[in-house]
Amino acid sequence: MANIKGEIKCNHRVGDPLQTFKLDDCPRCLGRGWYGGVGIDSSGKLILISGVDKLRQQVKKILIEDRRPSGYGFDYSVLTDVIDAETVYRVKTEVIRCTDYLMQLQRRRKHRGFEYAPSEEIRSIKNIKVVQNPIEPRELIVTLSVISVSGATFDTEIPLRRR
Repeated sequence: MANIKGEIKCNHRVGDPLQTFKLDDCPRCLGRGWYGGVGIDSSGKLILISGVDKLRQQVKKILIEDRRPSGYGFDYSVLTDVIDAETVYRVKTEVIRCTDYLMQLQRRRKHRGFEYAPSEEIRSIKNIKVVQNPIEPRELIVTLSVISVSGATFDTEIPLRRR
């Protein structure tokens, strides 16, 4: 009898070109040793993350990961020791670049035959808001509003801090 785990064991090899990471710095599993878009509902049945929730997860992932040589991820070098108007501008520009990168990635995959549900594909950015965290002044809080191809709008909030 086979058990369904709902998790995929991570080999810590990610990217194009393929890069090898250690458990502590793996951008796929984030140090858990496993990854996957699986959840469990209130009755204990496995559910897959889909639709806007899946797209929100993809947007969040690209913004929390350090930028790779391929261009995927957020370039944390745009954060300086002093948070000022120039820093906020650079962060907004980097968020736009990351979102554009994700949109191009989706287009390339579609060209190769991958099918996205309209709620899982980015159409455009609606708004980007960057504010200094009043509790932690060395941190910026980014709120990114995205519109999917289906017309669904959602917000993703990410705290950013120099690494």
